[in-house]
Amino acid sequence: MKRPLTPTADSFRQRFSPRKPGSRWSLVNIRHARRLEAEGRTHASGLAAFRARDPQEARNYSFEARSAAFDTALERKFRADRTAWANFEARPPGYRRLHVHWVMSAKRPETRVLRLERLIEASRDRRDVRVLKRAPRPGSRRRKS
Repeated sequence: MKRPLTPTADSFRQRFSPRKPGSRWSLVNIRHARRLEAEGRTHASGLAAFRARDPQEARNYSFEARSAAFDTALERKFRADRTAWANFEARPPGYRRLHVHWVMSAKRPETRVLRLERLIEASRDRRDVRVLKRAPRPGSRRRKS
């Protein structure tokens, strides 16, 4: 019996696409894959993709990096500006975690310092740093606001 292609009140359809080699596995997906494997519900190709993943790539999502913190020197620099630090500390935990990750995820130390300086300036003025702002596509025109 074929299932209907459109969802109804009694059923739904979900499409699964194969993973690309080298794709990241979130901790949630790792737990799901382990559970499905234990239940014997994993297809051979899915099991091969799961076993081929790079375990070092787990916890690379900012929302999974719970222990993100400034290094000592950068935190000292931030705390030196009392107004900026107080405004930053008054922000919700998710905002702080995202921005700490943004600063600390820079590969080069000088980039971390530049990001911290942007965060300090924005925090002092009670402005948001546009961490997640998309870069314009090549060839597109930016609208003037």
